[in-house]
Amino acid sequence: MPEEFDIGGPGIDTQYEREHINYRPKIKYTPPLIDSTHGLSADTASQESQLDEIGDTSIISLWEDVVEVVQAIDKVETTLSEKLQNMNAPIASYYKDKIVSAADKLGYKITDSIPFDLYKKSFDFPDTPEASLIQDAYEDYMADVQGTLNGELYTDIIEIKKDWEDMLEFIKRGLFAQVVSVDNVPKEVSTEDSNLEAVKAAEEDMRDEYGELLRMQVVNKALVDALSESEYGSERYYEALQELETGNRQIVNIEKKLFTKAEVVDLVQRKASDTEDNVSFISGAIDYDPYAEDKYEILYGLIKQFDSKEAMETGLLKVQAVLKLAVDGKKLDTNASKSTLRGIASRSSKVKINQNLVNGVHLRNEIYTDVYDIMSNLDGIPTVKNFEVIANHIVDGANEAEGLYKAQSSDFYKVHAMDTEVRSNKLGALIEKDATRSSYKLIGGLLDYSTKINTVWPSEDQLSGWLNNYMEYSKLT
Repeated sequence: MPEEFDIGGPGIDTQYEREHINYRPKIKYTPPLIDSTHGLSADTASQESQLDEIGDTSIISLWEDVVEVVQAIDKVETTLSEKLQNMNAPIASYYKDKIVSAADKLGYKITDSIPFDLYKKSFDFPDTPEASLIQDAYEDYMADVQGTLNGELYTDIIEIKKDWEDMLEFIKRGLFAQVVSVDNVPKEVSTEDSNLEAVKAAEEDMRDEYGELLRMQVVNKALVDALSESEYGSERYYEALQELETGNRQIVNIEKKLFTKAEVVDLVQRKASDTEDNVSFISGAIDYDPYAEDKYEILYGLIKQFDSKEAMETGLLKVQAVLKLAVDGKKLDTNASKSTLRGIASRSSKVKINQNLVNGVHLRNEIYTDVYDIMSNLDGIPTVKNFEVIANHIVDGANEAEGLYKAQSSDFYKVHAMDTEVRSNKLGALIEKDATRSSYKLIGGLLDYSTKINTVWPSEDQLSGWLNNYMEYSKLT
C-alpha cells in the first residue's frame, strides 16, 4: 500500500488523503472553450486557427483513452474478484428465509451465508428485488467490523464497471454515430477494432471538407471585394457574391456538427478522467493495512498499560466496544453515499440521461441545423401574413431543439459529476472507516491469542518474546 494512504495519526493527515477524501468538484456544466463564428475568418492564419480549434477534436483519440479506462476497470475488478472468491457473508437469522428464497430465484442454493459469486452475479439482475436484497445483505456484512475493505471496494468497482457498460453504449450511439453509420461503430473495446478505420476516415473527411470550405471562402471573399470595386453590380459580381453566401451556409452547417462532436467528446473525456481517478484510488487501496508498519509498537504500548492478564482482557474488550460504535457511526456516512449513488445518481437515472443526450444530438445535427439553414435563407417569401406566423413557429421549434440539446448536455454533466463527487467521498470515508475497523480487529486478534492460544501472562522481561510469538501466529491466521 502506498505511503500516501497512511492515516496512523488522527484524522486526515496526508496530501493524498486531503486531495481525495475532501474532493469536491463543482456541479455545473462549463462548455468547451470553442464557439462558432458562423462566418469567414479574416485571414489565412485565423482560418487555420479556426480549423485547429474544432477540426482536430478526435473521437479516435478519445476512444484510446476510453479503452485504457475500461481495461483499468476490468483489471481491478478481476484482482478483487480473485481476492474475494472465498469471502462469504453470514446471513442474519431474522431474514435468512428471505435471502435463501432470493438466492434460489437467482439460481443459487445457499444455507447460512452468501457466497461472493452470488453477490457478483446479482449485478447482472439490475433493479430486481432479489438482487437488491442479496446486495444489501452482503454489503452490510462487509461494512461492519468483521467485513473487509476489499469487500467494500468491490461494490464500487462493479458499479463503475456497469456504469461504463452503459457509457460505451452512449459513446457508440451518441458520438460514433455522428460520423459513421451504426453498422460501422466499434464492436470491441479495443484500439485494434477494424471499424476504427472507417471512423478515422470519416473524421478526416469532415475536417478536410471544413478546411476546404474555409480556404475557398478566403478566395471568394477576396474576389467579391475586388469585384465590388471594379465590377460592382455586374453578373460576375453577383455570381461571386452568391458563391460566397453559399459557402457561408455550408460552413455554418458543418460547424454545428463539428461543435456538437467536440462538445460530446469533451463530456466523455471529463467522465473518463474522473473515472480514472476513482479506479486509481481503488487499485491503491486493495489489501490496505494502515498499521502494517507499526503493529508491534501499537500492541506493545497497549499491553504495557495493564498489570495483569485479566485487566488487559477487560480493558481491551471495552476498547473494542467503543471502536465498534465508531465503526457504526462511520457506516452512516458510507451508507448515505451508497443511497445517493443508487438514488438520484443511480444507473437507471444515468442511462435515461444518456439516452436523452443521444436524442438531443440527433435533434441538433439532423433537424435543427437543416431547419436553421432553411429559415435563415428563405427565398421567394409569400406576402401573406400567415406565412410569417408559420415561419415564426418553425423558428421557435428549432430554437427549442437547440435549447433541449444544451439542457441535456448540462444534465449529462451534472449527473456524472455528482456520481464522481459522491463516489470520491464514499471511497475516502471507506478508508477512514477501515482504519477504525482495523483497530478493532487488531485488538480482537490479540484477545483471541491471549484467551485461546497462549494464556500465560508474560512478565516484564518476557513481554517482547510473547508479543513476537503473537506476531508470527497472526501471519498464519
